[in-house]
Amino acid sequence: MTVIHPGSMNSPVLPVFRREGPLFVPTDAAPGPWSPDALHGGPTCGLLARGLEREVDDPSMLPARLSVDLFRAVPKAPLQVRTRRVRDGRRIKVVDASILHEDTEVARASGLFLLRTDDSINEPWPRKMPGPDGIETTSLGGRRAQSASRPKGFHTTIETRWATERGQGPQAAWFRMPGDLVEGETTSPFARAAAVGDFANAVASFSMPRREGTRGPIFINTDTTLYMSREPVGEWIGMAADYGVEREGIGLVEVIHFDAEGRYGRSVQARLANRR
Repeated sequence: MTVIHPGSMNSPVLPVFRREGPLFVPTDAAPGPWSPDALHGGPTCGLLARGLEREVDDPSMLPARLSVDLFRAVPKAPLQVRTRRVRDGRRIKVVDASILHEDTEVARASGLFLLRTDDSINEPWPRKMPGPDGIETTSLGGRRAQSASRPKGFHTTIETRWATERGQGPQAAWFRMPGDLVEGETTSPFARAAAVGDFANAVASFSMPRREGTRGPIFINTDTTLYMSREPVGEWIGMAADYGVEREGIGLVEVIHFDAEGRYGRSVQARLANRR
């Protein structure tokens, strides 16, 4: 079945990766805004999460933490994922994963998996986020993102529903990945949360106050750590900026993650100024 993206002039939505034996080949839906030859952080995080959960392969274990280091540009080229079990206990499992281009490691992750039980003591604090139903679907950056001069990729494929008025303080938005992460596979809730969760950087960036008439540097996230109390439900992932600071070219942001049933996690990212 061909999937049509509402903002893409009736063009079909590609999967983010295609398989060629043991390799994952990025499609035109994988790059980020910096270069058409380098992947967006979302596909990188999603591919690492996929590798981690497949190494564990146990539905009784919850992926409670994902920590990703984005220390190199991940090229739009055939990639390999390698995993290694660090701890394989009955209640706690820790797995490492790496993405390699040829023989060079370009990103890595650590996953913490905890045993699910029937022990539930406290209900979460009630905090809701408006939507996603009833909110118009747009692009991440509006018209600027659709400009012919800007690189296309994961950031232009993603569907966005802004839950807050742009430019009015801390921002919140819903995101949906319209295509599959890997062609022919159903994207798991964990992989979807990881891939879409990288847009926490965008939500935080749109939340940062700027002096009138100035643009300032863009901040790129060099890592991301996502904690989850449960796996998200449904295709729409919501994120609300909760804290952010930028000093001496280094930033730290915290973003709360939601689904239609409420809050399920929080992510923290370290960011680095990248002059225009």
